Amino acid sequence: MGKKILKIVSVILLLIIAILIAAPFFLEAKIGNIIKNNVNKNVNAILDFSEADLSLFSSFPNAEVKFKDPLFKANTLDLTMGIMQLFKGTEDAIAINNIYLDGALLNVVVDKDENANYDITVVPENTTVEETTSADGFSFDLQTYEISDSRIYYIDKSTGITFKLDDFQ
Repeated sequence: MGKKILKIVSVILLLIIAILIAAPFFLEAKIGNIIKNNVNKNVNAILDFSEADLSLFSSFPNAEVKFKDPLFKANTLDLTMGIMQLFKGTEDAIAINNIYLDGALLNVVVDKDENANYDITVVPENTTVEETTSADGFSFDLQTYEISDSRIYYIDKSTGITFKLDDFQ
């Protein structure tokens, strides 16, 4: 009886490990498309990246997505989310738990008319900015975020303020 239970448990563990190894190969393109679709329908810009690597081991029991060529220049942009987020449709909102950003170069510019280059959120017709407090495509339940080795340049032409942060941690 004890050997039979041990065999059943062993087979179940092997199946779980096999699924964890195989799932990223099948879900990698899907999660990339989900993120692209959700971002692109909520901003006045086009997010396109060449590659999204999915890992189920590095942050288990969560899934981790690493991007290549994100919207802004960065060495690394990693998002961590629950594994169940991977099984949502391309039009469904996904919940992001953790963000890790390394080696980013962020240029923030405000023109003389006080229009900021980061203000790219799409506001639906017949809706004010105050009414759109959350995007339809993402739900942030941030448990941790980390920004390391990044540079931020801020230029405000309306007030004449300019500053630069190097090695921002």
